[in-house]
Amino acid sequence: MAKVSIHGPAIGTVEYVLKARRYMADGVILQDDRTGWKLAGRVKAGVSPTDAYARAKARLGEKLAAAPALAAYRERLHRVKGRARRACVHQAVVLMPADPDGVLSIVEADFPRAGISLADIEALCDVYREIKVDSPLARR
Repeated sequence: MAKVSIHGPAIGTVEYVLKARRYMADGVILQDDRTGWKLAGRVKAGVSPTDAYARAKARLGEKLAAAPALAAYRERLHRVKGRARRACVHQAVVLMPADPDGVLSIVEADFPRAGISLADIEALCDVYREIKVDSPLARR
């Protein structure tokens, strides 16, 4: 795992559905996919870390603007605190999008104090099913 503090101050963090990328002042890009921060790459020579962060944030914004269901799913999923919990909730929703009670059972078995209600899970399942309908693969 990378030690975050040796790379200087963080310029910003881009939060995807399940992972986060942190752009550091020395040009290093760190990624956390719930297993700790790891080196994901470096900013290209001649590009400032601030510009690289702004571009990554803009690309994510464009992607979410083009897929409102994905943006709603991400926003609801990010209400769950902690990436490990988010990953558990996401995986359960992927496995059983039509069974919110089953999703809640899985989440509570792994994280007894997850702090997520059945209504939250029902909303996540509804939005996830909407993503699947709006997906280009579903239209084929």
